Amino acid sequence: MATGKAAPKFLQDLLRLDPQSIVANRNILLDTPPQFDGKARTGPPLVLDRGSCKHEYYTHLDRCNLPRLDESAQQDTRWKVAASCRKCRLYLILSIDYPETGCRQPCPNRDFPLHHLRYTPSTSSQASYHSECSNSACQAHVHVAYEKPVLSKEDILVLTDAEALKRRYEHVLEATPDREGVRQATPLDVFTRFKRYVSDSLNDDNVRRSLPARNKRFMEAFGTDCDLLLYRMGFRKAEDANGDDQWTIPSPKPIDDPDLLRPMLERLVIELQYLMDEYCASHAAPNPSRPTYRDAKADLARTLSAQDCMTTFSYSIAIHANEWQTIRFLDAIWVQMKRTIREFPPA
Repeated sequence: MATGKAAPKFLQDLLRLDPQSIVANRNILLDTPPQFDGKARTGPPLVLDRGSCKHEYYTHLDRCNLPRLDESAQQDTRWKVAASCRKCRLYLILSIDYPETGCRQPCPNRDFPLHHLRYTPSTSSQASYHSECSNSACQAHVHVAYEKPVLSKEDILVLTDAEALKRRYEHVLEATPDREGVRQATPLDVFTRFKRYVSDSLNDDNVRRSLPARNKRFMEAFGTDCDLLLYRMGFRKAEDANGDDQWTIPSPKPIDDPDLLRPMLERLVIELQYLMDEYCASHAAPNPSRPTYRDAKADLARTLSAQDCMTTFSYSIAIHANEWQTIRFLDAIWVQMKRTIREFPPA
């Protein structure tokens, strides 16, 4: 059999890979699986790179084309999973399709119960990978693409730096000393208000698409030092008919004719929700918006036709432990078995 990976191993590496912290010349999704000759293991190490995120991927159903329950792949199958990690906010898109010619019997089938995927080098970016099933009767094409978070660590610092929030508060008081209800915004306030503005921009029925630049809640959260960040997200500042500055929220094209701005803003809403969740969890604060998340592992497994491997003993060990932990675990079982044999010798 050609060098490659069965679908469950491919899925395991996909869930563990962090393209934002890949060590030079090493990528567990592309590396040949380790080989065992009975004495020692050869090949790349199985442990995660230092600083890698232990991903928690959640599915974005509105951007997916998932297989129906117990649906089998056909020659015209086009499945896609779109997900993001709650911890590092990395976006993952996995898609599978089949060649128009040459696909006679997609996996899994009686002779090939699993896809056997081989990496195919391409000229695409480093954050995009292509593999093909080695079964000549299947030849499934599996595409993996990653997208960086919309907000960088520097962006989040600009938004939530404690000293910056204090300056914004003091600026509002200085500009309008008689204004009532002014208070210093918290990072949660910033995330919540930012999410509301962006969500409103994605609503085609929303007729109010601007607000005064001196709006109290806006200035508390963003001041003027976030202007460049807001511009990058599609916000615009201009004078109204009376010569007063106004902010206009982004104007993406309608959902039936989307542009590049709309998917970016959709990802931004998700990221801001994750940041709200993280802040509330770490500060024991009530979460003003806590949606129900859908774990992406099952959807990824079904798309790769590897769902029956999700609950096996060996797969559970591979998912929840690195190589050294697994060896220690199996050694402990073997020691306990030997003790049991000694205590209860055969009659």
